[in-house]
Amino acid sequence: MTTQATATASVAHDADVIVIGGGPAGSVAARGLARSGRRVVLVDRGDHPRWKVCGCCLSGRGVAALASEGMGDITGRLGARRPSRLVIRHRGRDIELPVDGTVVVSRSKLDAALLDAARNVGVEVRTGWTATLGAVDDDARVVRIRRGDEHEILRARVVLGATGLAPLPSVDEAGTPGVTRSPGSRIGIGAVLPAHGFGAGGPASDRIHMVVGRTGYVGISTLEDGRVDVAAAIDAVAVRAAGGPGEAVTELLREANHPLPTCPPDEGWRGTPELTRSAERPGAERLLLIGDAASYVEPFTGEGMTWAIEDARAVVPHVETLLDGVDSADVLAAWTTDRRNRVRRGRRLVRAVAWISRREWRIRATLGILRAVPALARPFIRSATTPLSLQQDTP
Repeated sequence: MTTQATATASVAHDADVIVIGGGPAGSVAARGLARSGRRVVLVDRGDHPRWKVCGCCLSGRGVAALASEGMGDITGRLGARRPSRLVIRHRGRDIELPVDGTVVVSRSKLDAALLDAARNVGVEVRTGWTATLGAVDDDARVVRIRRGDEHEILRARVVLGATGLAPLPSVDEAGTPGVTRSPGSRIGIGAVLPAHGFGAGGPASDRIHMVVGRTGYVGISTLEDGRVDVAAAIDAVAVRAAGGPGEAVTELLREANHPLPTCPPDEGWRGTPELTRSAERPGAERLLLIGDAASYVEPFTGEGMTWAIEDARAVVPHVETLLDGVDSADVLAAWTTDRRNRVRRGRRLVRAVAWISRREWRIRATLGILRAVPALARPFIRSATTPLSLQQDTP
């Protein structure tokens, strides 16, 4: 009897924090908590390196956020490209804008490097395991993990949900917040083409190319290994009408008089769920949601990964407060307010771009104005390159 009681007590908490999801948000948050001396387990259902739909652009603001975490050398070590200009094409006409500080790096390499960085400071990384959120048991959250025939039940004082656009699996009593998808939200589409995948007259490798049309937009950038990443946000009805994701991208490119892919992709074509969504609240009891799992809007160039990294950095002090004994409801309220304020500042301009791209006349008018007065793009460039702490919270 004594032996059994001792064994039970010894596994009361398998970790201080369990992070579910191994993308940029999950890895950066896990690393930050481990560096402060917390016991952290990160569970990700995928095996790394892995490919996923992504524009593969990290804005200057995102690069600065990594540097603030002591990881400023990661993109350089991965051979990230540094494009000089953003070329926006609509109806066969181009406009060029600067992209100060943005880098292009494949998500498969970046995610694997961030996981290694977390592992190197003591995070226990479990890849290839699916995680299911369980109920609160006293001062712990239960998480059930499975890989093939193996399964374990873990307990942690806090769980971070960083599952991106994928739902956070949970048992019925887990009390996870629901997700609201915006009506008419576009879906993401991605592929990686071989080098020169658009033929000899394809996009320049030192540019990020954005092709804007009636049904959405397509981003094209050259990765560190010379292959070409294609990521699009397109109306779901247009994808169905075209007959599939690859066909929908081709149709939009053809409409803009842009070169078309000349060969099948190495990866993709693959779609995502609806992009614009938000959780009812960014967490529940002893659960905080971060990154895309909490909310997401259609990105344009490099914002998605930046938002995830900034969320990961911001959540660490809230988790520390909860671990120090502050009531879970109070911590969730504080995280809700913190996140709402940052999202309002950091995504204002991107929401405006998404609104403009919904109507042909808005696109024509906006691009016409920018051709005439390129300096009007400076607020967008500043938003993409300046850390939120240095941006004024103006309406």
